[in-house]
Amino acid sequence: MWLAGGLVLMVAELATPSGFYLLFFGLGAFGVALLAGAGVLTATGPQLLAFTVLSLTSLVLFRGPVLAVSAAALTRSRPAGRQPRHSR
Repeated sequence: MWLAGGLVLMVAELATPSGFYLLFFGLGAFGVALLAGAGVLTATGPQLLAFTVLSLTSLVLFRGPVLAVSAAALTRSRPAGRQPRHSR
């Protein structure tokens, strides 16, 4: 269940302009899938707690660096002299 949920969240991150939020919840789900598969977490309550802690911790620690890398990649991929269009 956790593995499938993580996969759905990762695909949703790629399909939507969410600003790198779903990615970290997908990582949290993958982490819980690993822990549940290893037999460390067997009950639903601890799994939900681990999902919350892993997701929010990864969001707080890694969202900024991921956004910075993404912005740098976008800047390098633009042709020289072209400015991005901003829609209102």
